[in-house]
Amino acid sequence: NEVPFWFWKLFNQRVKSVKPDAYICGELWGNASDYVKPGMYDAVMNYAFFRDPVTRFLGMGQGSAEEFDATLASGRLTYPSQAVAVQMNLIDSHDTVRFLTQVGGDAKRLMLAALFQMTYVGAPSIYYGDEVAMEGQRDPDCRRPMVWDWEKDATRSAMHAWYTSLTGLRNAHPALRTGDFTTVRASGMTYAYTRKAGGEEFLVVLNAGRQPATVSFDLAPWGGTLKATDALQGGTQTWSGTATLDQIAGWRHQVTLWAHPANKLFGTMWSRCPDPDLADMIFENLSEEEHGTTSGKGGHIALNMRLLDALGWDEAKRAQDLPHMETWALRHWLEIVQTTLSPVE
Repeated sequence: NEVPFWFWKLFNQRVKSVKPDAYICGELWGNASDYVKPGMYDAVMNYAFFRDPVTRFLGMGQGSAEEFDATLASGRLTYPSQAVAVQMNLIDSHDTVRFLTQVGGDAKRLMLAALFQMTYVGAPSIYYGDEVAMEGQRDPDCRRPMVWDWEKDATRSAMHAWYTSLTGLRNAHPALRTGDFTTVRASGMTYAYTRKAGGEEFLVVLNAGRQPATVSFDLAPWGGTLKATDALQGGTQTWSGTATLDQIAGWRHQVTLWAHPANKLFGTMWSRCPDPDLADMIFENLSEEEHGTTSGKGGHIALNMRLLDALGWDEAKRAQDLPHMETWALRHWLEIVQTTLSPVE
C-alpha cells in the first residue's frame, strides 16, 4: 500500500500477459480488500485473518473459540472466494517474532498451529526453519541462518517429522486443500470444523485450552457407523451412534481418518497436551512492543522428558543444555502425557 494503485494495475497486466497463471501476492498487514481483486493482487500475506488470530488463540491460548471463528469468518467474507482459496496463510515471517519464540518455546503450540495451517482454507506458508523448530526474536533475529544440521537434534527432527506428516496428509487429500469449510463447534477453547470435497470429509477438532475437553458428535449424518483409521499412525476402530472425543488435553496433536461403509471418508483431528496440573512454567514476558502481542503474566512450555531420559540427560544436564530465552525462567518440567481416544459403544 506504499505504491499507488495505478502501478499495481499495470504490474498485473504486464505479469499476466507473460504468465497468465502467475501468483501475485502482496504484503499488507490489515484488511486488503481494496487490493485483492481482479486486476490487482491474487492474495496477500494473511496477517490479519490468519497469523494474528492463530497466534492469539492457538499460540497463546487467549480469547475464545467463538472469537477465533468470528475473525476467520471475517477473512473468508472479506475477499472473493477465489482469493480466499489462495491466501498466504503464515504464522510468522521475516518481519515478526518467530512463532515458537512468541509462544515461549512451546513446541506443542507450534504443532497445533501447523495442524490448523495444513487443514484450513488457503495456501499454507512455512517460514524457513519453522519445520525444524527454529526460534528468533523480532527482525533481524528472526532471520537467523538456517539450521542445516537439524537431524542431529531430537526435538528438531521430531518437528520436521510432524510437518512432513501434515504436508503429506494435505497433499494426499483434496478435501484438505480445496474442500468446503464449515464450522461445526466453537465453544470455550474447543474449535471444530469440516473440510469436504470429492467424496471425502474431514472433521478437525482442536483444543487450545489448558484443561482437557470432551466433545461429542452425533454420527447420524454419516450413517450412524464409522470405521476409523488413524491417518498418521495407523490402526482402526469402529464407532456407532455417537463419537466422543474424551479428555482431549490441550495443545497436542493426533490425526485420525475415518472411512464410512459407503466409501465416504470422515476425518477427525484433535489436539491434546500435558495436564497443566503436573507442572508449571513461569516466564517473564517481553513488553508488548517487543513481543508483538500481549501474552499475560504466565505461560507453559512442554518438554519431552521421556525422550531426554532415553538420551541419559540428568536434571543438571537438562538445565545446562536445553536452549532457552533469557526472558523466562523455568521452574518445573512438564511431562508429555499420552492419552487415547476410546469409542462410545
